[in-house]
Amino acid sequence: MTFVRNSIRGFAVAIAFLSLRAVADDGRRDAAADALDPALLRADYEKRVEGRKAALRALDAERDAAERAWAAEAPDSRFAAHCVKADRESGEVVLRAFTTELTPGAIAEFVLVTLNSGHEYEAVFQTEATATDLEKALGLAGMRPGRPVEQSKFRFWPRGERVFATASVAGAAPLPLESFMADANTRAPWPASGFVHCGGAAGDGGTNKVDYAGPGSLVSSYNEPLTIFDVPRLAEQSDVYESVVASTNVPGEGWLPVELVFRAESRPANLPQRRVRDVSLRVAADGSFALDGKAGAAPADAVEKLREMVSRDALDPFISVSWDDDCSIAGLRASAQLLFLLERSGTGVRVDAPPPGFPFYRAFLPPDEWRERASRYTQPCELRFDEGGAATLVAIREVWTDDKLAPDLDVSEMPVPSADALPALLAAHSPETPKALLVFAPGATKWRVVAPFLERASATHPLLQIFVE
Repeated sequence: MTFVRNSIRGFAVAIAFLSLRAVADDGRRDAAADALDPALLRADYEKRVEGRKAALRALDAERDAAERAWAAEAPDSRFAAHCVKADRESGEVVLRAFTTELTPGAIAEFVLVTLNSGHEYEAVFQTEATATDLEKALGLAGMRPGRPVEQSKFRFWPRGERVFATASVAGAAPLPLESFMADANTRAPWPASGFVHCGGAAGDGGTNKVDYAGPGSLVSSYNEPLTIFDVPRLAEQSDVYESVVASTNVPGEGWLPVELVFRAESRPANLPQRRVRDVSLRVAADGSFALDGKAGAAPADAVEKLREMVSRDALDPFISVSWDDDCSIAGLRASAQLLFLLERSGTGVRVDAPPPGFPFYRAFLPPDEWRERASRYTQPCELRFDEGGAATLVAIREVWTDDKLAPDLDVSEMPVPSADALPALLAAHSPETPKALLVFAPGATKWRVVAPFLERASATHPLLQIFVE
């Protein structure tokens, strides 16, 4: 009996022990579950972020006071404003920023934005410094702005001298600013090739428009029309979206302190001290290219000289393209094809807006499918030339009916007796949008035949598409 009683007592103790362990395990599981609860995790993160915000603001206030006192000692060579300072002697601009909550691998359209941007969800860094103050600082440090892209004026390349920048996150060693951005496919960080100092745009009362218009971009990853710094390449937003992500150098936590330092490109003494170079290119009737008013050369030789400007002299040549009156429409199309390949092949050669009286060279490279009216998404007027040079304006009106998925096209043709008669005809028959004109001419037609008509039309219809018949 004693054995039985002892066995029962031992079994009860074991049961009690197992029950206690189960209760403890449940408690640990509850604690673990609480720790993994998204709401609790977010609350804990926000608590830490609020602490960081308070610490940053206290530091900013302290440094603002010290930097303003420092600048007051030498007002002609120093500048200080909220979160930004500049020193003419060192040629440096120092800007204080903080990390956003962007994580590595996330789409990054901006490297740095203003506080009121609204685009911090797709930016790596954000700052309380204004674009107006940043531009003042850059100017005092000797970094003069160029201009951003402006597609409506056929300026597709950001223009300006190169500026290099580093960023130090939470006191870590400075890294090239480009290294916080990566290629979405390879995940390789961008090379340190600098940024183009565009300078935004002048606003009201001495302000910079970046502070109250556009996406508040201080450093963009695409060709933004309103930004202080742009990338030194063709990168239209629609072409590069989702191709740029935050690199693994991005911490993925918000409100960590960041210090950015901007410096003008340091160029060797044996190179031109300004990177941007204006170059005129004139196309002759025989297809030769003349650079800067010199004797015409074979296109291949002229292209080689342009490439040498980039590879040997580290220049950014901006080419203004014009042509002789005796050039044929077919010849101009061939020259345009060559220029397009040159511009898009990574040579560093940039085709700028055309001089007055000439369309942008890509006007000779329209989408071939637009020859067919049914393939167009809209119906601008057509200006058609015959082999004798006579011009006819064609107006196309879309007529929609309930029983068809595509409109019928009501076509009207009107002779254009002279270039002076064209503006009135366009005003009467052209749709309100787009302000485009499709031009059709035999390949042998000389530029002098069509030029007067296109010059008169350009005031109201700047978008030209020239087809070779």
